[in-house]
Amino acid sequence: MKKRTFTLSFFLLSLLAFSIVTYQKFSRKTVSDLVIIDESLKDFRSLADGLSPGSEVIYVSNSREGFQKLTKQLAARGKAERVHIMTHGTDGNFVLGQTQLNDANIAEHNSFWQSLGNVLEVGKSSLLIYSCELTASRSGEGFVQRIHRMLGVPVAASDDQTGSARRGGDWDLEYVVGKIVKEHVFTILKFNGLLVPAFSQLTGGSSPFSAITISGDDQLIYGDFDADGDIDIHSYPGGTVNEFWQNNGSGSFAKVTGFADPFEKVNENAVFYSASGAFVADWDNDGDDDIYVPMRNSNQNEKNFYYRNDNGKYELLSGASSPFSGINVSGNNQLIFGDFDNDGDVDLHNYPGNNLDNQFWRNNGSGAFSNVTGSQNPFDGLPGKAAFSSAQYAHVEDWDNDGDVDIFVSRVGGNSVRDYYRNDNGVYSLKTGGENPFNGMTIASDNQILSGDFDSDGDIDLHTSDGSVTLVFWQNNGSGVFTQVTGAGNPFNSLPNSGAFYNNAMKAFVADWDNDGDADVFTTNYTGANQKYFFQQNGTPPRITATSPTNAATGISVSSNISLTFSQAVTGAAGKYIQIRRLYDDAVFATIAANSAQVTGNGSNTITIDPTTDLEGGTTYYVIIDKAAFADTEGRIFEGVSGATWLRFTTGIPAVAPTVTTASASEIALTTAKVGGEVTANGGAAVTDYGIVWSTSAAPTIELSNKVGIGSGNGAFSTTVTGLPAGTRIYLRAYATNSIGTSYGSEIDFYTQTSVTSVTRLSSNPTNEGTVSYQVVFAQSVTIDDASVFTMSTSGVSGASVSGISGSGTTYDVSINTGSGNGSIKLEVTGLTGTIPNLNAAFTSADAYTIYKVSNAGDSYRTAVTDGTWNTPGDWQSSQDNSFWITASSFPNASAASTVITSGHTMRMPDNISFNVNNFTVNGLLQSGTGVHSVSGSFDNNGEIRGNATFLHNSFTNAGTLAPGESPGTLAFASEFANTGTLLVEIGGTTAITDYDQFQSGPFTAGGTITVSFINGFTPALGDAFILLDAGIITGTFATVNLPDIAPLIWETTYTDGKFTIRAIIDPMPVTLVDFKASKNESAVELAWTTSSEVNSSHFEIQRSAEGKVWEKVGSVATRNENSEIQRYRFIDPLPLHADNFYRLRMVDTDGTFAFSKIEHVRFADSKGQVKGYPNPVTDRVFLDAPTAGTIQSVQIYSTSGLLHYAGDYTSAGIDVKALPTGIFILKATGADNRVSTFHFAKH
Repeated sequence: MKKRTFTLSFFLLSLLAFSIVTYQKFSRKTVSDLVIIDESLKDFRSLADGLSPGSEVIYVSNSREGFQKLTKQLAARGKAERVHIMTHGTDGNFVLGQTQLNDANIAEHNSFWQSLGNVLEVGKSSLLIYSCELTASRSGEGFVQRIHRMLGVPVAASDDQTGSARRGGDWDLEYVVGKIVKEHVFTILKFNGLLVPAFSQLTGGSSPFSAITISGDDQLIYGDFDADGDIDIHSYPGGTVNEFWQNNGSGSFAKVTGFADPFEKVNENAVFYSASGAFVADWDNDGDDDIYVPMRNSNQNEKNFYYRNDNGKYELLSGASSPFSGINVSGNNQLIFGDFDNDGDVDLHNYPGNNLDNQFWRNNGSGAFSNVTGSQNPFDGLPGKAAFSSAQYAHVEDWDNDGDVDIFVSRVGGNSVRDYYRNDNGVYSLKTGGENPFNGMTIASDNQILSGDFDSDGDIDLHTSDGSVTLVFWQNNGSGVFTQVTGAGNPFNSLPNSGAFYNNAMKAFVADWDNDGDADVFTTNYTGANQKYFFQQNGTPPRITATSPTNAATGISVSSNISLTFSQAVTGAAGKYIQIRRLYDDAVFATIAANSAQVTGNGSNTITIDPTTDLEGGTTYYVIIDKAAFADTEGRIFEGVSGATWLRFTTGIPAVAPTVTTASASEIALTTAKVGGEVTANGGAAVTDYGIVWSTSAAPTIELSNKVGIGSGNGAFSTTVTGLPAGTRIYLRAYATNSIGTSYGSEIDFYTQTSVTSVTRLSSNPTNEGTVSYQVVFAQSVTIDDASVFTMSTSGVSGASVSGISGSGTTYDVSINTGSGNGSIKLEVTGLTGTIPNLNAAFTSADAYTIYKVSNAGDSYRTAVTDGTWNTPGDWQSSQDNSFWITASSFPNASAASTVITSGHTMRMPDNISFNVNNFTVNGLLQSGTGVHSVSGSFDNNGEIRGNATFLHNSFTNAGTLAPGESPGTLAFASEFANTGTLLVEIGGTTAITDYDQFQSGPFTAGGTITVSFINGFTPALGDAFILLDAGIITGTFATVNLPDIAPLIWETTYTDGKFTIRAIIDPMPVTLVDFKASKNESAVELAWTTSSEVNSSHFEIQRSAEGKVWEKVGSVATRNENSEIQRYRFIDPLPLHADNFYRLRMVDTDGTFAFSKIEHVRFADSKGQVKGYPNPVTDRVFLDAPTAGTIQSVQIYSTSGLLHYAGDYTSAGIDVKALPTGIFILKATGADNRVSTFHFAKH
């Protein structure tokens, strides 16, 4: 194990801080060319050899961390004139740090695009992407266009192969959005091409399968039959005996017989009569390949034979011994298998025949199968419980690369389909539309399919025939989306017909035949029988060539690291793990992230794994590694290790630290105690030091705590420790040290004299409760030996006493009976000898309780119930401080500090009963009754007051609602009354108070709203008047007056002699004009008016006069006949008179009657000699109002920003302005007398 020191850590932190500061200081300069190179490219460093001087390069490691690091680097950089990205790609997609970037996942990788935008400067920078076929189709072009819009800079990309001409590529970036300078595009002459995984064809004697005879070109099964880690072949050549062809570990095969043949014990050396009915899998989940044969020889009824692999030798289990004995498989081949329920073993999904539903047989983890139905069946939600109707058309793979197996079905019955059954947490569902990646695929005969990781990127691709001469490669994007790739991006591109099969995919077999970690293809019949072509994938993924410790090694040190030697340099990946497991119970000893600090050597061939803790002695371990936990510089992944036999080793028995016990403490004093322990075993090495360590916190150690050395060797020891802190809990352990390490005895603790830490109130304060509590906390745990340790200090109250003590350790709760009366109570701790350990001082500084049980006349009062009566004390609450309230023992009177009717509460005043209060606020509802009430302080209503009461007060403010009487009535306010709220009035006749509501007050400040409604079916007659407010004097007016409709009569409102009166009168005109204004608007006049009522009105005629006597019509505006809200009108007189202009409105009814508005006056300064233009707005030509065109010397037209649009002479034909854009312009005319006139006009 690595041992790190503080000095080294501090040095590294200092170096990191210096690096960060230096990087930030120098990284924000602007560079000409910033080049981003993905390390997955073959010979990627040669790309940098051909760059122009001054270029800066960022290498992106071929890992997810590389992409994340790139995002952070770009976010911290300064600007670049050009950013060049060099990486692999396909149509509409390029890769950085094993992260695919395309139009569909822009939002997912938003932080990267923001960081890239940080480097690029809009209007100055450009982005050049060197990636094969990125814009080969419209979707790729759309992706580049979106990048351009998003980043705001020109973007260039390639629509063909990018790279060396010797590889059929070029350095042209054919597709450009925006403007790119061609000379800025790099040409890298030293780079020999872009890496694209490819297949090569081996035939004849070059094929490792040339010597094998296979009956019918399909009578073979394959798997690791001899349990040596590579793929072997079991075939039927014709005749009577099957053959075993053993892989030598690198893809050459030799026929083996006799004892070395795993099938030596099998009848005829043959586990099958028909290879299509033999299914190879690790059926018993023990790490090797077994074989299930539903029917070996039908003539002998050899049904459900199970050939179990025991260390490379096959044993037949049949009949009741076979775990498949109860399973019926229609046609002996209608089954598929895989880990369908995601529990780590191989299950079986079969059709039993007789038109029954398909069945699911769950593996129990060791090769026993049970038929599972209902919701436990992963296929329960599918029609017929079936993920296939013909097993030969069902393809089981992890199609979406999420770690579980999905199913692609190409035919159901006689119908061609492209059904996709996705596995989501062990439940299958049929995906359609955009969720089905196989939609639209053309597959000849529905079975011309091969699947495997053909491009070595860690996911499953498809190789299919669509019936044409050239075969098709469908590349998986890593999450189950397939794209047809052609040209150099197709790993089969260099093969005849671009295919690893031609006539029959059923005679092409995908496996890692050469044991180099990638998928190859063995084709027995390409275009004819017995051809035995081998299509070998080049670009080998990394594989492990050596380990330390070696497999089956013993006596390994418990502190050893694990070293893995790979065939090529690799880097650990995020989200992938290495596990070290104990063999005897399969328990996980350590789970280590492949990209963590415990895994070193990234970027080299040797990876070292450093567990955080030592292994156990005398224990056998094995190592497993996730698929894709490591990848080489070109993105090819390590296939992983899942078995328990690949790397297994046993640790030795080490010496251990000594065994020591701790003695109990004795003779404990204020700062001393006698302590010790005993060394009972030295652990196989001499004890060089023993003693005790103590601390004021738990688990003291010799490094961090107070150490007292006593001696060495074995046996008991003791000492008196001095210097202990008084009143403190002491933690102490004995220790003993040998060459292996230090051990500690069990921890003891004890106390010196203690103290009270705090006395805290537990109950709310103030309080009217009969009992309150304190919490008393001691510095250490104590036992209360005498309750008299607690005493009380009181004031005002009588009969208070300690009523209860509870708790233990450091914390006790003390209950106090509060007695009677108002006052204060405080708990004190004064009994120094009443606790064990004893106290060193009394505690008398606790906060006291304020006891408040009885209302005082001068308290504050508020309502306590939603519907209460004034003179009922229980309907009120009282408070001494406006924060703690109790149920009142009296109702408020003139001595009360304040009285409040709470929002949502109603307080009723019995008739002929009066109240006398000080400050009074109504936030709820006051039913005031008929009494005469006195308020000596402030008086505010924010809620509602009803009734017929009279209020005697200094001033009253109403922000709520007032509603007199009991239909009708009066509310009287003796003094000043300011209203911002609402007054409600009901009218049922013409006599105040008895027929209609009336407010009476002293000086009244009007505002807010008054709302009138009729009751008892009353309708006023012409001339009826109602005094709604009778005040000493009225100041201002109501902001809103809501009066009921009495058409055809209308209301007249007056504020006279302290009375607000409404009167029913005849409507004098159809329009109620609120205001009418005329004002200058540059050289024009703008008229604006508003109305509040329009009944049967027709239009407004706008009239103008030079002297206010003779009027002319200058325009007309139709009325809207709208009464629900204020209506606003506007009219522009573009050519007013030169001096005085008088305006009025002629308001015309639909029957022709009319009325005039008031007259408005606008005067222009003497305009003699001034030139004006018309029309305004203008569309085609603008003319000038001048005696003759010859009196105008020159004309200029400017935009409002000052830009000159026209300069020239003026003729009577006017000035053509059709070319001007829409907007506001300024015309400047200079006369023959050099007098300048200007005016604005609008161009439409």
